[in-house]
Amino acid sequence: MLNNRYKDVLCDFHKYPQSISNVEVYFLRLTLHGQSVNEIAEFLDVDLENLYEIEKGLFIKFYTSNWYDLVLKGFQLNLLKPEDFVNNMVRNTANLFSCEINNLLNSEGSDHISINTIKASCLNYLANCYRDLKGNNTARFSKIEIEFLKFKFNGNETDNLSIKFELDEKSIEKLKKHLFEKLGVQDWFNCYKKVFEFDILQWQDYLDIDIDVLAIELSAKLITIQTFKHVSLKERQLFIYHDLLKFYHTIEIAYLSKYKF
Repeated sequence: MLNNRYKDVLCDFHKYPQSISNVEVYFLRLTLHGQSVNEIAEFLDVDLENLYEIEKGLFIKFYTSNWYDLVLKGFQLNLLKPEDFVNNMVRNTANLFSCEINNLLNSEGSDHISINTIKASCLNYLANCYRDLKGNNTARFSKIEIEFLKFKFNGNETDNLSIKFELDEKSIEKLKKHLFEKLGVQDWFNCYKKVFEFDILQWQDYLDIDIDVLAIELSAKLITIQTFKHVSLKERQLFIYHDLLKFYHTIEIAYLSKYKF
């Protein structure tokens, strides 16, 4: 049986489309958490044949044959919740900065605190997340591996990859397997999530959102927390913590959505 911590991400099914079953959501979430086929089958108490039918059903219901596309749609429908899938280092940083921002919002003279002051803390939070994540990368990537990741991210399939890198299909598959092992992942979505975290492809070059604008919007929202009545300081910090996680995830998913199928 899987560790009990995975049960925390399996809830609130009344919010989802009726055609998506609880078991299908379980499968989607646990697969994205990197659980093996056998572990998921054991957790769901089904045999492998039924598990493959569950997977097949999801592709049909989401009108796609691509796992990466399926995951993106899962986030869009809130079947996958951002706070369940951000890196633990981001969680820890969000916890620290939620405390800092909460203290700012409740300090003497906080009634006149500016959006720019909170914005600076939000951007500092992001900078710390990116620094720590990038620093956590112990793997080294060759020029061909980086070019392969970039070429694949831009929507090139196996035939084009073979021509570009002058490798046969078997060698391309071997290169992919080696990259997955280096990154500790089992699918392309989690692969590019790691690529984002380690800044292997300079993710800023792919964004079409303005991080400064997002930070201003978040700061304005956080300042309104001061007006919450009958809410304890700890509860206010929890609101800030979740908003910081969503802030990070918005940028991460904006990058991941640039993957071309």
